[in-house]
Amino acid sequence: MMAAGNGGPGLETAVPLPDDVALVVGAFLPGQTAALLGDPAGERLLPYSAAGPAKDGTPAPSLIAPGLTYAPVPSWEAAGWPGGLAPDEGTSVAVPYVAGTAAVLLELARREGAGAVRPVDVAAILQRTARPLAGVAAVAQGYGVPDAQAAWRLLASGPAPDPGWLIHWFDRGYPYRGVFLRGPEPGVLSLAVHRLRPGTVPGTWRDAPPWAEFPGPLLYPGGGTLAVPVRYDLPPAPGLYDGLVRLAGEDGSARGFLQVFVRPHPIGDDGVVEVRQRVRRGFVQRVFVQVPPYVTHLSLSVSVPGEATVAGGALSAYVYAPGGRLVRRSGDDTGRLIGEPEAPAWTVQVPAPAPGIWEIDVFFHPATAAALEREELDFQVTAVARGVRWEPEEVVLDVPGSGGRRLLQAATLTALGRSLEGRVAGFGFVGEAAPGGPAEERARVEVSPGEPQPYRFDVEEGTALLEVRAGPSPRAGLRPALYLYRVEQGAAVEVGEPQGEGVVTVAAPAPGRYYAVVEVEPSVPTAGLGSGTVTIPLAVRRYADHGQVRILADHVRLAAGQRSRIVATLDVPSAPGAHRGYLVVLDEEGGVLSPLPVTIRRGDPPVTVTAVPTAAGPLAAAGITARVRDGAGGGPREATLLVGGRAYTTFRGEVTLPWDGRSGELRVRVLTREGETVHSLPLPGRGPGPGPETPGAGASVPATTAGPGTGTASPDGQTPGEAPPARALPAKVVAEWLRWR
Repeated sequence: MMAAGNGGPGLETAVPLPDDVALVVGAFLPGQTAALLGDPAGERLLPYSAAGPAKDGTPAPSLIAPGLTYAPVPSWEAAGWPGGLAPDEGTSVAVPYVAGTAAVLLELARREGAGAVRPVDVAAILQRTARPLAGVAAVAQGYGVPDAQAAWRLLASGPAPDPGWLIHWFDRGYPYRGVFLRGPEPGVLSLAVHRLRPGTVPGTWRDAPPWAEFPGPLLYPGGGTLAVPVRYDLPPAPGLYDGLVRLAGEDGSARGFLQVFVRPHPIGDDGVVEVRQRVRRGFVQRVFVQVPPYVTHLSLSVSVPGEATVAGGALSAYVYAPGGRLVRRSGDDTGRLIGEPEAPAWTVQVPAPAPGIWEIDVFFHPATAAALEREELDFQVTAVARGVRWEPEEVVLDVPGSGGRRLLQAATLTALGRSLEGRVAGFGFVGEAAPGGPAEERARVEVSPGEPQPYRFDVEEGTALLEVRAGPSPRAGLRPALYLYRVEQGAAVEVGEPQGEGVVTVAAPAPGRYYAVVEVEPSVPTAGLGSGTVTIPLAVRRYADHGQVRILADHVRLAAGQRSRIVATLDVPSAPGAHRGYLVVLDEEGGVLSPLPVTIRRGDPPVTVTAVPTAAGPLAAAGITARVRDGAGGGPREATLLVGGRAYTTFRGEVTLPWDGRSGELRVRVLTREGETVHSLPLPGRGPGPGPETPGAGASVPATTAGPGTGTASPDGQTPGEAPPARALPAKVVAEWLRWR
């Protein structure tokens, strides 16, 4: 077993679960310890305890244990500590509690003749009998606090029960032992449950949250795999929704399955998000904000309303980038707490933020003046984004056949949080097998104050624009400085035009070897450099131009919030495969404000999608079954389908979508390991019966753009409640329908 780490409380900050480790342990404060310390918040998770889930979806931490103890000190320091003991805390302190409990159970089993018990059996029993900590998310505590007595009762009752099942969920074709979905609304997610033991046994899902609909007791065949569709209906409020459900069999077998969904706050049309919430003393409140790819600068602020401020402050805040990377701690910045009348707010500036879900965590310190008077404290998180928003955010075109072709593509851009004057340029296309292209490369550079650090990269022939961004600095008072050099005949020559703090662009860069040199300097004259290394994020973007993307009117001048329609001419490459290009907004100085990705696919699609009406059955309601097949071999492909903003995952290439029975077309975005394709599926409608052959559900039609759809399969443009037009079903569709019935 191992410690989860002290980098919490953000998601994905816990140490991943290695193959050779059975348990990852987090830290909590027991109620008795809190009472001894006079802590008014009582029993709770310690705020620094890292959270998961692990990369494969399993709980990490798997258990939590006391994270505060008194440890012996060396004899030569004993005089400084009463009784020769010094306080110590952290998730590494929690590990010995669980390890000691497991050792005691193993020794008892040996003495009492409880049979051959392996350490992995004890780990499974500790998780099965653990006590969940009230008010704490499963992603932060796993199964909860070990209960040694309950674990021994189960262990002494007979041979250690094998878990009995393997449960997988396939996202984009990759198998996970848990669900971790960020952004899209879950619709129907298919779980593949494999029965490890021989013999058929009834299995029941327990502890399901109210927003997840698992099927009732089912018979699971020994040695076989059963598809279990789970329907979700999350509450509308943004936040974190998780649940650790258990599949239990009558033979004593059990398996836990973690589900985590993040519904973020979207950035508004004015580029601002304001979230006002309350946080309990001693607890952490999480706020999630969706940052689209077109945002070029992000400002995040945590403040306490004037009526809630208190002398000395009360709050700490943490900002995490997508993937659980800690960007900044308020305590490191200011050395004091947020919320005093003189300092009611704390702000972080993030240039070139990574797109995705950003997390802002707020902790109410229990040992403050405010905590003695209040159990909760109001706070506000404000996110201000600048950039240019494209609608749609991405263009994906599937063009059948061969030979050259010219297309017109329209898009709308909006000046977000600032006025805009500049031009729109077209870049591309570059084939998927070509090196470089309009690709983005992200890195992290470790910089020591006073010691510039180089980062090496190459620029290929045909690159029309190079953009390099550095920052933000995770340490208060420091800002990154960026210099760009190209190697010419063995010497480094400085190139590029600075476009602001930590940004350099180069128009028509010469191909060759480049170095981005990053150093840190004081952001204010009175600030010092300090000591130790600083991690600076670095983003390198290369745009290739072959004259295939042209703009009809390239100049734009917009006030904040104003919209403009842009039309581009696309010369479609004749070669098969995927080809990448961009529409890019450039300001007057040539700086990149926002790219719109454009992807054109030629030739046979990597996957095909067909839709077949499905009657109600024991595992699914009536609807449309989407079947995903390999474009070349025709075999089933696992994929994630996005329909109307909701996610549906397949098992053995199939998933049932809700359908109201009307004819029309259904827009489906299909995500696989190879990438994304967009399909328009004809919906046959429930007509009077077989008739003349018409385009049926077995067809797969290329789409034009990746755009919005509807939550329930229904025809585009038809008002809900209208009677569907009479339409005859093709004979092959009727045959499929009857077979499934």
